[in-house]
Amino acid sequence: MLFAETELVELLRKSRANNERDGVSGMLLYQGGNFIQVLEGPVEAVDRVLARVEKDPRHRGVILMSRRTVAEREFGEWSMGFATMTADEIAGFSGFMRIVPATLDPVDSRRAHKLLAGFRARMR
Repeated sequence: MLFAETELVELLRKSRANNERDGVSGMLLYQGGNFIQVLEGPVEAVDRVLARVEKDPRHRGVILMSRRTVAEREFGEWSMGFATMTADEIAGFSGFMRIVPATLDPVDSRRAHKLLAGFRARMR
């Protein structure tokens, strides 16, 4: 499903309000109907956000790529950092947007974390 810019702005507004209330931080990338999202925070709060996303009929094929405990949040200053990316900008992530859950391996997960860290560094 493609999102119009107004729909993305509203989704982001609600996400930021919910995340600030629940102590969740993270970031959201969007391109051509696909999202990559990072959620950080208390386990219970992150689980609630993930459950909301999975139940939302606008989202299909949700894939949990990685779940880990970190000493420090990578996106702690963002209630939900956001970027709409061009096809060229998303090129490094495109493989992750086509992953079938059964084929995801730890190498993919480490590569995803490296790409997301690069995104965070460029957005500062």
